[in-house]
Amino acid sequence: LVLALIAALGSLLAVQAVTLWRLNDRAQERQRILDETRQALLAQTLQSVTLSGAVAVGLADPAIKDLARGLDVPPEVVQLHFAQLRMRLPVLSVHVMDRDGRSMAQDDSERVSPGRLQAFLPYFRQAMLGRPSVFAALEAGTHARNLFYVAPVRSGESVDSPVLGVVVLKTDAAALDAVLNRNDLTTLLLDPHGVAFSSTRPDWRYAMTAPLTQQRIDAVRQSGLFGGHFENGVASSLPFAEDSVEVRVDGARHVVDRRALNWNDPEGAREPVALDNVSVLMTWRARWWGASVSSTLL
Repeated sequence: LVLALIAALGSLLAVQAVTLWRLNDRAQERQRILDETRQALLAQTLQSVTLSGAVAVGLADPAIKDLARGLDVPPEVVQLHFAQLRMRLPVLSVHVMDRDGRSMAQDDSERVSPGRLQAFLPYFRQAMLGRPSVFAALEAGTHARNLFYVAPVRSGESVDSPVLGVVVLKTDAAALDAVLNRNDLTTLLLDPHGVAFSSTRPDWRYAMTAPLTQQRIDAVRQSGLFGGHFENGVASSLPFAEDSVEVRVDGARHVVDRRALNWNDPEGAREPVALDNVSVLMTWRARWWGASVSSTLL
């Protein structure tokens, strides 16, 4: 009886030791993937050639400086400058505002709605203080998902020159999806409000971390960053909370890991979040096999 009890206890401990070893090994791999994902997202946003180009345009382009001053610039000159900028940088459109937040010029194909100007405001104010930033937004009407690179337009070619206005470059947000899909983890990019702007699971896109409150939903709606998606005052919930470490998704155990991602966003940091299905690391069949071998040896 004693030998049987020792064999049973030893087999349980052996299975537990193997499980912990595999979990630790997987945690290191998950951390590596998340660190690489965070760095790749920075390379597409805050450290990108597009944001550097927006800063350079605000320092050197005379037509955009004149627009920011409120001067009359012939439309054909404006569109020529915008076209040249689109040739140099991977942008969809260009938008210029003066120091009072008035829209001075945009591409011919663009129609700036009050909703978009509302979404621009926090980033406009930050750019007027001399700080460039990046934000993601859902266009009202078209529901296109875009990235916006915001930079100050300065009176001179020095970074210490007074700020005249703001230039905004728009690109497609599909680059974010491409970064998240590089690995085999369920990965999301949460905005500062806890909304999944991008996700490897399309059905989780625009869902919010738990718990859902009307106050949080209203804050997202008022931000104007998601077009009319939250206009009805309701939202779908993600299967985890902001501080979740482990959750069950579709009946399987998942470990939740996250990183902070700074885009100089006045609303706060974003988070790439990974959900790792660790139930497959040690299935019940593997557990029974390991327990049987260790029990027999003992």
